[in-house]
Amino acid sequence: MSKTPTPKRRLSTTEPALLKLFKDGLKDIYWVEKHLVKELPKMRKSATSQELAATMEEHAEVTKTHVERLEQIFKILGERAQTKNVMSWKSSL
Repeated sequence: MSKTPTPKRRLSTTEPALLKLFKDGLKDIYWVEKHLVKELPKMRKSATSQELAATMEEHAEVTKTHVERLEQIFKILGERAQTKNVMSWKSSL
């Protein structure tokens, strides 16, 4: 039984564009998460109930974990963790 040779993988012309899109998306998400880390404590102070304040505090901790994970992803990609200002998100926060 002969084995069919596996063709060498060629980079498609879309891969660099997809990688850029992926990295840009990471930068967008990183900006939002870092912004939330700053804003959630302020929002917590304005909370009208203890339950809401506790939920915001919990969410702030989860968000810090998201920031750490995104920084790990940037490191794996050999990129510096940087944000891309997302004005559309800023207006909704």
